[in-house]
Amino acid sequence: MRREGYIIEEIIEYSNMSEAFDAVLRGTDRKESIQGKKLLAHREEVISKLTAAIENGSFQLGGYHETEIKEYGKSRILQILSMYDRIAVYAVMNVVDRHLQKRYIRTTGASIKRRGTHDLMPVSYTHLTL
Repeated sequence: MRREGYIIEEIIEYSNMSEAFDAVLRGTDRKESIQGKKLLAHREEVISKLTAAIENGSFQLGGYHETEIKEYGKSRILQILSMYDRIAVYAVMNVVDRHLQKRYIRTTGASIKRRGTHDLMPVSYTHLTL
C-alpha cells in the first residue's frame, strides 16, 4: 500500500482553510444567521484556531444538534454539525478526497465529486445505442 505524506500540511494551508470557510458560509441565509455573523466577524481568528487545532491533533468535533424536517409528506431527523466544525471537516475532506480520488476504481460512484450514476453502469452497457 502506498502511503501519502504531508497531508496535514496541505490541510492547514491558508488557501485550503480559507476555501473551506467560504464554502461553509456560502449563501445569504448562512451569512445572516447568528452563528454565521459571529464567524464572519472573526474570520481570521477562526481560521487560525482551526489551523492550530488540526496541526497539533487536538481538533475534535463539538457535537451536533438534531432537528426534524418534513419534506414531501415524510419526516426525518437530521443531525447537524455547527458551522465551525463543518469548516474543519470541509478542509480535511477537500484534501483527503483529492488524494483518494485516483485510487477509486472507475465504477465507484458513491458521493464522489464529478461522478454520477452513469459511472456505475457496467462498461458493456455504456456503448449501447437505442
